[in-house]
Amino acid sequence: SRQVAADRLEERISKITKDLQILSNLAAGVEAKQRAALATTTTVVPATQKPVSRTTEQPTVAKETPASVPQSRPWTINLISSPDKTYAVNFSDTAQSRGISTELQEASVKGTPYWRVQVTGFLTQDEAKTAADSVKDKLGLTDIWIMKR
Repeated sequence: SRQVAADRLEERISKITKDLQILSNLAAGVEAKQRAALATTTTVVPATQKPVSRTTEQPTVAKETPASVPQSRPWTINLISSPDKTYAVNFSDTAQSRGISTELQEASVKGTPYWRVQVTGFLTQDEAKTAADSVKDKLGLTDIWIMKR
């Protein structure tokens, strides 16, 4: 019983350590961007409208935006959802710096605006799940979710 509790505590500590590393990386990225005064453009539209892709100073592989994704590619991976837009933008920047093309979308949750960082345009749920496993590893995430638009 004590060993099981110790193992669970060890797992929690490991997850917290990973989360702290992500936050540290995010903070370092923000500081570097402020020092270098890099231009980043973010385009966000309300959830009631069609979302558009974000662009950053680093070109990413061209990808269909949700506005142009045909109904045959309706699956989306949600990486995070946060009421803090700055956090969501910084997280998106970190994901993109690791080669993950993301989009930022505003959503309303019980009347509160939230910012979701998403990877979109998957043909099937299985395709999204496979990609989600890779994304989780690259970003050190433990909880992400997949949805159909």
